[in-house]
Amino acid sequence: MNYYQTVVNAITERIEQGSSYLSFFKREAQISKRDNFVEFSDFFNGCSNVVESYHKDLKRQFDERIEDQNHSIRLIKFGRADDHILSNTYSEAEKEEILKDFETQKQHIIDLGLSDYVCMISESGEITDHTSYKYSINQQAMLELLFDIIQAEKELTNPILIPQVQMPANTPSQLLGKIPERIVCALYSAMCKKKLIEPDEESFLFWFGVSSNAPANLKRLVWTGKSSSLLALFVEVANDKLDLMHGERRLIAPFEMMFGVSNISGSISDYKKRGIVPLDSKIIYKLFDSILK
Repeated sequence: MNYYQTVVNAITERIEQGSSYLSFFKREAQISKRDNFVEFSDFFNGCSNVVESYHKDLKRQFDERIEDQNHSIRLIKFGRADDHILSNTYSEAEKEEILKDFETQKQHIIDLGLSDYVCMISESGEITDHTSYKYSINQQAMLELLFDIIQAEKELTNPILIPQVQMPANTPSQLLGKIPERIVCALYSAMCKKKLIEPDEESFLFWFGVSSNAPANLKRLVWTGKSSSLLALFVEVANDKLDLMHGERRLIAPFEMMFGVSNISGSISDYKKRGIVPLDSKIIYKLFDSILK
């Protein structure tokens, strides 16, 4: 199976249709198992290996750039000219100043790490150069891909089955009375406008605690944001901006209930450990800024 093509198809679908990597990989894994008898573990390992190869290309570029700097530094230390960077007419003090500049540039490269590079990939998903590439992806996009590949495998191999509605009628939402109605209504409008959820106002108002009675056609909210990690960020920021925290503990369960997902806290921990916020995080921060201003 061509996993390079699978990964580039995920990127294409996201760009052209705005769909999430998570939904793509879950769907394709199920199709591969049904039609080609490919086990989930083999499918997700194959996709992960492709992304890892892209990441190795970033590391190669980084190492080459560091070596270029080291080469120039060695030339300066030995007093040799290189493309007119240095000539024997420079005094020792001037050479030291030039050397200091190169050392500073090298440290700047190290500090940036891999964030300053992109991997160019062809229409078939293979690594290529600037003459024949279709997409260029940076480190953050790779981490986003890898995160959703891992999450898709978790959800398919360790499913936590949650019925469409898991509470009897007249059982109030866990957010009942915690958020002012005007804020909930503004949040609903903003999330629909930014295409983060499928429209369902009755269910939304119930889950966010405006109404104590569940509507007859109560449904779980459908997250249509670009990734599951973006949903996790939404929950984290909602806790902070809407004052839902219990001391240092986030209120997670109501969001897992309303969206029919699990392990949001684990997703939050994952991107915090990486030190990189989910792609399109600005959408979430701007969302709350717009309704709370």
